[in-house]
Amino acid sequence: MVAVAVAWRHAPSQKAMGDLVGLLARHDLEGDWRGPAAQRLAGLAGGAIFLAGAGPEGAAVGLVVPRALVEPALAWLYTALAHLPLADGPDWQRYYRRYLRQWEGFSLTRDLLWRLEGGPPPGALTAQDVAHYVAWHLQPESLVVVVMGSLPLRQKRALLQKPFRLPIASSGEPAVEAPPLLFRGDSCEENVWAYPAYVAVFLHTPRDLAERIAFLAAFLERWRREAPPLSWEGNFYGPDRYRLFARVDGRGYAFLRNLRKLQPYDSTEAASWQAAYSLLRARIQAYPELYPDVYIAGVLRRDTLVLPDTVPFSLLQRGWPFQAEGLWLYNELVWADTVPASWAAAQEPDTGIAQAAPPDEMALGEPPLAAWASALRLYWQPDSPPLRTHWVLS
Repeated sequence: MVAVAVAWRHAPSQKAMGDLVGLLARHDLEGDWRGPAAQRLAGLAGGAIFLAGAGPEGAAVGLVVPRALVEPALAWLYTALAHLPLADGPDWQRYYRRYLRQWEGFSLTRDLLWRLEGGPPPGALTAQDVAHYVAWHLQPESLVVVVMGSLPLRQKRALLQKPFRLPIASSGEPAVEAPPLLFRGDSCEENVWAYPAYVAVFLHTPRDLAERIAFLAAFLERWRREAPPLSWEGNFYGPDRYRLFARVDGRGYAFLRNLRKLQPYDSTEAASWQAAYSLLRARIQAYPELYPDVYIAGVLRRDTLVLPDTVPFSLLQRGWPFQAEGLWLYNELVWADTVPASWAAAQEPDTGIAQAAPPDEMALGEPPLAAWASALRLYWQPDSPPLRTHWVLS
């Protein structure tokens, strides 16, 4: 299998616009004439995988297909980008309603990540804005073809020379008044009692790609061994940051707050970091479609994507400074969780609120998660992200 993608550059503030263009390029709604073409291609490929994503460097759409179908896949991607539903008509409204549907209700994960990145609210996008974005960024000379996988150089060169037609605004009858979106009430699916702390932060990383991979492998190795997270997700963000979201217990919260330098304790741990780097490097090379933050972002930044088999042992022994900046949302029960008593006693809540004793769970009954989520959403207005970095759910 080979992944082929068409990428373009944009400003970091236009990430939401790139996400929407990726959705428009899928053409998978009923009635879209480009949908059957994609389904036939997926049938020939035994199930092609559509890729779409955006970051601070730019955005991309792509397909993961067998090597023999790389050229038809690129042709379909060009066709999809050349016929985006840009006019303010029925096609645009159907796709835009689908885009807004992912923002229904309240998701703590999505809200924290959105505020960490500082992006605009989704309702601020219009058909005219997207059409202007496409006309500015999707010019033939601005597109970059990224091939992730082993292909002969001659075939790669032929793919780069494929012509691209300028996007054409879709036509259609005037739009019928669409029914209003029905947003669900605020909810918080996550159990705050089981996940007392939520972390959405940027980790500062080295700029060299191999050293970034080594830094991440070492951090994950140490993290999983000393204070394994309950769940986490992350990706490289820009040239020198890693975006991390995690749900952690008290021990994990203390670990992230106290870590100042990532340095091995001894040669045994340094050797384990070297092995962790090799494993992560092998995974990135074996499954490039899972790491667009490495391949596509690197191509858009014109970085080298060559990863050495090993990194210098002296680099691992020296280690790296550890800086985590972002949002730390915790329940006061984090103090009664697995935090060492000596560490918890030395901490002072930033809000100045006295630490409350853990309530009697039998008497409390069901935790008021919906009330907490509602208060959180009301306090954090969409047009003014919070300036504080600590929040107490009480």
